[in-house]
Amino acid sequence: AMISAVLRESPVGLSSVKVEKLYSARLPLFAKRSVSLLLLFWVVLFFASGHSVFNSTKRIFLPFADLDSSYATIIDDLQPGTTVLRKGQELSVELKVSGRLPVEASLIIDQKGRKQENFSLQSDPEDVSFFSGSSRALFENCRYRVRAGDNLSPWYNLQVLSPPTLTNWHAKIIPPDSTAMPAFDVNNAEKNLAIPIDSMIILKGKTSEKINKIQIKQGSKTLHENTFSAGNEFLCQFQVTELSTVQLYVFSEIEGNLPLPFVIVPDLSPIVKIKDTELKNNLPKGENFPISFLAEDDYVIARVGLEQIKEQGEREQLQLVMPENDNSSSFAGRFIIDTGSFQSKRTEVLKFRVWAEDK
Repeated sequence: AMISAVLRESPVGLSSVKVEKLYSARLPLFAKRSVSLLLLFWVVLFFASGHSVFNSTKRIFLPFADLDSSYATIIDDLQPGTTVLRKGQELSVELKVSGRLPVEASLIIDQKGRKQENFSLQSDPEDVSFFSGSSRALFENCRYRVRAGDNLSPWYNLQVLSPPTLTNWHAKIIPPDSTAMPAFDVNNAEKNLAIPIDSMIILKGKTSEKINKIQIKQGSKTLHENTFSAGNEFLCQFQVTELSTVQLYVFSEIEGNLPLPFVIVPDLSPIVKIKDTELKNNLPKGENFPISFLAEDDYVIARVGLEQIKEQGEREQLQLVMPENDNSSSFAGRFIIDTGSFQSKRTEVLKFRVWAEDK
């Protein structure tokens, strides 16, 4: 009755009823304060352990996403990842971490049918967040990962393959013109593989595996390099300019190093022998003095000369002869010195030298 009397005195219309009057005025204020406190708490935690808080927040908003677990030690980078090795090669890894830096890290190798093996990784003295190390020589496919602090990397597959081999080869050798030698062929069945230096070689070969690149080297010098569609056969041309071993590098998924059995022969200097002639003679002025010689070379003698050695090492060319046969490797002859043609004192010593030159 009392309520009805009040409503009669102050009638209430729907237009005068406001939504905010139906709830407590303290509720929005409480909500704002709670959100502010939660946000402040989240910021403090983020500065204390940012990575863990960030992961936890993602798990709240992305509950079904494939997110990494939270670790104090963070693995930023691991090289080489999934890779291929040559049979018998060691696996070398490089690890970069952040967060709580571990005192030690290790490489874990897992091969089918064998117990897992652990290899210590060494930290860089100048950068304690960087670790590196190697495994033992590996001969079978396996997988690997690293442990750093409380963190473990994912497994990476490691394929171990035998390098390509040279199953058959044939080479055409074109010696330099100075040797006067004709071109000749050699192959993997030959026993005499002597090749003059500066020769041009045309090499054709076949490998055990498909390759897509070849490289010919002598020491650090690259003589030939070629990339092509994957196949078992190759053809290349190069010139040998050093005495070191000729190396053939073939590339597929892995690199193969195949030393070629060529024996590079140097071009030796000619040798001159004085025949039937005294090296020291006392002669009266005006008497002829014959000098007999034999010049020999490993390939071709081009010319032989006689020169006088004067004071202070000066040299004057006196005579020059050339073999009648352009391709002769030896040449015998004789020079005649007319002592009367020299303006010299009675007791002066005259010095002469016989020299030879190859092509």
